[in-house]
Amino acid sequence: MRDDGRVSGAENATDAQVEAPPPKGSRRRGEALENDLLDAAWDELSTSGWSNLRMERVAARAGTGKTSLYSRWPTKFDLVRAVAARAAQTGGRAVPIRTGALRSDLLALLDSNGRALEGPFGELLRGMVAESKSVVQAFGTHFTEDAAIHAVVAIVAAAEERGELALAARAPRELNLGIVLNTHHFMVNGAAATHRQNEDIVDIWLRVLGA
Repeated sequence: MRDDGRVSGAENATDAQVEAPPPKGSRRRGEALENDLLDAAWDELSTSGWSNLRMERVAARAGTGKTSLYSRWPTKFDLVRAVAARAAQTGGRAVPIRTGALRSDLLALLDSNGRALEGPFGELLRGMVAESKSVVQAFGTHFTEDAAIHAVVAIVAAAEERGELALAARAPRELNLGIVLNTHHFMVNGAAATHRQNEDIVDIWLRVLGA
């Protein structure tokens, strides 16, 4: 995945391209098509924002028909939730964060998350929360206690290997705590947490993780 939260490239779509048929000789199925659709949705969010996002333009940008899009995500909310879930769990990073120390790894992750929130990712989160009945409905399991964020799992595993953390079973809500607090700050204050504020979050996070 690229640093902007995408898996692969997609061509820009113009209004004239919205109803264009999929290009011949490029029939895609399964995960490959799904990734292209999610990439296209991310691009549309980047250029148009939540309020102007149109499903037909996403399909055109991905070079496929609207049926392929609607069969996976019947509504704009469903589509954007899938985009948010992928970006949230991967952190939108091409390579793992490895500074060599647990505290600085977690701090770098929060700073990276803040930069992502200032871009399309933050735009889609605001839109989803505005149209959902609750944050849990908007974010699904990726910001609750059900599923750990991949980047955090990797950071904690590396710390365990270095002996900074004892080997232990940690609940997803413990692993996700720092990202949840960092994202909460953005949603409440309308701006990403500063580096100094992230340091405070990390200090709390480390105690929960048992460091």
